[in-house]
Amino acid sequence: MIISDKFVFIHNCHCGGSSIRNGILPHTFNLIHNFPLSSCYWHKPVRILYDETNLKHDNIPSLLQYSNLPKFGLTRNPWDWYVSLFHHSLPNGPFMKTYSPNREFHEFVTNLLSDDYNNNLGDMVFAPPGDPITPHKINKPRILSETGMGLFTFRNIYTFIIEYPSIINDKKYPTDIQFDVDVYKLEGGIVEMITEFCNSHNIPIKFDIPHAHRNSTGHKKYVEYYTDHLVDLVATKDRFIINKFGYKFGE
Repeated sequence: MIISDKFVFIHNCHCGGSSIRNGILPHTFNLIHNFPLSSCYWHKPVRILYDETNLKHDNIPSLLQYSNLPKFGLTRNPWDWYVSLFHHSLPNGPFMKTYSPNREFHEFVTNLLSDDYNNNLGDMVFAPPGDPITPHKINKPRILSETGMGLFTFRNIYTFIIEYPSIINDKKYPTDIQFDVDVYKLEGGIVEMITEFCNSHNIPIKFDIPHAHRNSTGHKKYVEYYTDHLVDLVATKDRFIINKFGYKFGE
């Protein structure tokens, strides 16, 4: 999360946040809070702006005063996102050891999106130790199994919807729901996205935005990782994001 005097950036993991944090916003806007990557607040969802009970964890004052500012975030092609998550988990993190001990992408994604995965899924991604906003008692495998959501769809709903627990409690796959944040496609270009967001909220851009260098692991194109089965599996589990933003495999 990044808070300026004009807006709030809500970071969705593996969706260009490093480029936003390091390459653009510090050079262009007056930042109030630019939480370090090591802070549990860097990956926090929009609802933390409305929380006044758990912020003492990092000696951070209430963020409620910023809750009325315009907010934006980024999403990404789901098929591409799973490849990014796979490489981020290499070579020996607990997430990889649990879900792909052979370090194979097919195994990794199949296990993540299976309906019968075990109860360790995702805690190190969504509820790191000391996380003040997401209790460890949240059983993400149960949530994903009951709703039929893919991991990336869950991540977007968790990040961009204030009342996300009410959606989860319905135990239904999300259909017609709206984000509480202006969400843009990473593929549209970070500079273009920020310009569009600022123009739509009459936010002046004080300086020329430098060209953003997208953080990359240097791996091969994401389409080369997929079998037909995996393409269809992601298409089913993450159809909410795919349909909402018009994503297609290979684009």
